[in-house]
Amino acid sequence: GVAMLRRAYLSPGACRSVARAFCSVPGQAPAHDGHADISVANSIASEYVPRIANLSGTRGVIRLAGADVLTFLQGLVTNDVSRLAEAGAPPLYAAILNAQGRVLQDLFLHRQEGEDTVLLVDAHRDGIPELLKSLRRYKLRAAVDIADVSEEYAVWASFGWGAERKKGWPMDPRLSVLGQRAVLAGPPQSSESAPSIYSRQYRHWRIEHGVAEGNEEIPAGEAIPLEYNLDVLQGISFDKGCYVGQELVARAHWSGTVRKRLMPFALKPPEGAVAVGAGVVAEGVKRPAGVVKVINAGSGRGLAVLRLQQALAAAHGKQRLHIQEQPKVQLQPWRPSWWPPHLTADPAAPTAGAAPAEE
Repeated sequence: GVAMLRRAYLSPGACRSVARAFCSVPGQAPAHDGHADISVANSIASEYVPRIANLSGTRGVIRLAGADVLTFLQGLVTNDVSRLAEAGAPPLYAAILNAQGRVLQDLFLHRQEGEDTVLLVDAHRDGIPELLKSLRRYKLRAAVDIADVSEEYAVWASFGWGAERKKGWPMDPRLSVLGQRAVLAGPPQSSESAPSIYSRQYRHWRIEHGVAEGNEEIPAGEAIPLEYNLDVLQGISFDKGCYVGQELVARAHWSGTVRKRLMPFALKPPEGAVAVGAGVVAEGVKRPAGVVKVINAGSGRGLAVLRLQQALAAAHGKQRLHIQEQPKVQLQPWRPSWWPPHLTADPAAPTAGAAPAEE
């Protein structure tokens, strides 16, 4: 449990044991042939301990208030905001798309207590200016007040194995394994916790589970919602009415033509220097297998949009993937445990939180 992880963090020998436990697949050989890198083991041992992170270094907050808030958003975002009609309703994950069905912003909508309709929008901090422009452009005559309140509220997350539930904090609407997520009144940088202290560990935790967040990881105007798993992260309603970009998203969903998905991966060797945007190829296959989208510096882990056929074969040890311009750097993906069955035909695929084994 947590105690074992803490002891492991202090003991190099135990670090190897913990890394073998967390970085192997049942019934297969341990990762790194049983000789885990101590720095990776330290990372695993420390970052899986329950944490509370202030995310305000990368997240800002917009306040929406007024009689027309829900109607206004219903025609703009991918999820069904009628679920926020009741005060204190659990938050929603959603996105704003462009007319071509590409993601402009992914965001969290938090309904506040009280009779008046007030929502706090948790969004990528660097994208707040563009998000404000978009909201004001679509507002027209709607009775909606829009304000940047990033200096009045902070975004927090409670995460990690065995994390205790914090009273009054809602669960992350994407996945229960991501813990709790709250927008709380108060300055973004408090004496209790500056944004940088555990935000790096939270990012590591997300990436281990195959979840991207914000414009640095979900590039604005480029990302296709279903390829970035917004549908299986509870970010899209396929039953609501029209919204900007809906036609292309619905067509891809109902036709079942999503051939690529964002997946977590480990580099082999882990110290391989790989840049975001690097191509991924499968040995013996001419067509590119995908593109690296996120690199978690220093861990040898990241996220890539990969063709499912090649990626799942690689996860099962039946295919080798490598970086296009660096043939000696292999990329080993695994299937996140939260993926629904229809995204893979083989339930024995490696799962999130456990890096795939060496062949």
